[in-house]
Amino acid sequence: MQAEIESRCGKVVFIGLPNAGKSTLLNALLGKKVSIVSNKPHTTQKNFTAVKTDGAIQILYLDTPGVAMQARFLRYRTFNREALGGILGVQLIVYVAEANQSWDRQTEKLLEALVGLEEKVPVLLVFNKIDKMVKDPDGFANLVQKFLKKYPFCASLGISAKTGENVQELESAILPYIPEGKHMFSESVSVASTETFVAQELLREKLFIYLKKELPYCTRIHIDSFEETPTCIRIAANIQVIKPSQKAIIIGKAGAQLKRIATSARLDMENFFSRPVFLQCWVTVAKSQKEAVA
Repeated sequence: MQAEIESRCGKVVFIGLPNAGKSTLLNALLGKKVSIVSNKPHTTQKNFTAVKTDGAIQILYLDTPGVAMQARFLRYRTFNREALGGILGVQLIVYVAEANQSWDRQTEKLLEALVGLEEKVPVLLVFNKIDKMVKDPDGFANLVQKFLKKYPFCASLGISAKTGENVQELESAILPYIPEGKHMFSESVSVASTETFVAQELLREKLFIYLKKELPYCTRIHIDSFEETPTCIRIAANIQVIKPSQKAIIIGKAGAQLKRIATSARLDMENFFSRPVFLQCWVTVAKSQKEAVA
């Protein structure tokens, strides 16, 4: 009689400075889009857990906001608390750095914030975007040495989340840290969030992609209704802003900008939910300072 395979389940958190590519890496590990991505820092503003189940092994990957160690504004300090709070109760921390980044005080301060954690939780160093280092291998080698001198990482690895290079090797490096334990989610689950939250995030991503400068940070999305019918999902979303001028920019001439944002979000929702989506979007101005985005 063949022995029963022991199930394994563990939590892995990604941490790093803004725009290191943590969300892109999460999508690469899952093999599909589960986390929103843009070229603006702090697209991810709340901790987000994705679930990957492969036979007897289930890994909960926690994506966190980029840590801004010189945060002067309230919203960045809020992001920092969210990110660093995600470290609690995990089996492995994956520190994601850019292979083409410069060594700066922000990097030093984040590594200093992790000092002592290695005694409780191993920290794996991952250099993302190595596809950009073809022209400067010596610079990359020097950066690696600076990181390794600053912190006792359990291992280090260079990857490209964008091209997929070494992503499978990263997953192999993570597996030994996943302990025996019962799975927390069924095999069909890919995100540990409500469908409403997923819809909200997919719409928010489009604001970051299509809107310029600070405007995406001055918005808040409310899902007013999420109704599943036999043929489709009907979603009503309210994009809230602080000023009337911001509302006009989001709507655009003859509603063109809002239509572009909503259409792009709807297509991603249909891909995620695997069924037709009817999405209605409104833009409103906050009635009071309390409703305004911090």
